[in-house]
Amino acid sequence: MEIIREDYLEMLTSSKDMPSTAKILTGMRRTGKTTILNQFVERLHSMGVDDSNILHINLDLLIDTPDRSWLLEQVEPVLEKKGMHY
Repeated sequence: MEIIREDYLEMLTSSKDMPSTAKILTGMRRTGKTTILNQFVERLHSMGVDDSNILHINLDLLIDTPDRSWLLEQVEPVLEKKGMHY
């Protein structure tokens, strides 16, 4: 059973149209951070946001990546697209 944390989703949703505002979700391990972000992506989809405007990167992958430029390679193509990016 998945728990919907409406308070967190509302905070993310209410600030979604603020382009210069970074959304940072922190917390202890295994407390639902990834679940909240996945729920936020679902909410964005339900609001009509196209998948190509949503960038989701698992930063755990960077632990084994010696070349940190990998992250920039993931971000740049999304930023070249028009519209709001999430």
